[in-house]
Amino acid sequence: MNIFINKRSTEDEQEAQKSFPEFKSKVVLAAVKGDKTLTELSQQYGINSNLIVKWKRQLIDQSSEVMWFNRSGHFS
Repeated sequence: MNIFINKRSTEDEQEAQKSFPEFKSKVVLAAVKGDKTLTELSQQYGINSNLIVKWKRQLIDQSSEVMWFNRSGHFS
């Protein structure tokens, strides 16, 4: 997986290195919320805006799977 991270160092980039899934969720939820533009989110989190769009699309495409299965992987 290629990740385009800007050169400047931020707390969010350091967080991404520590726990990528949580970072990805945080970014995608901020994008879905819609309070900030893609450009603002890209600058805030230090990643390419195209990556945010890709992750958001993945969330939408996989949302039905998430909503119907519990943590043990069983249909709920």
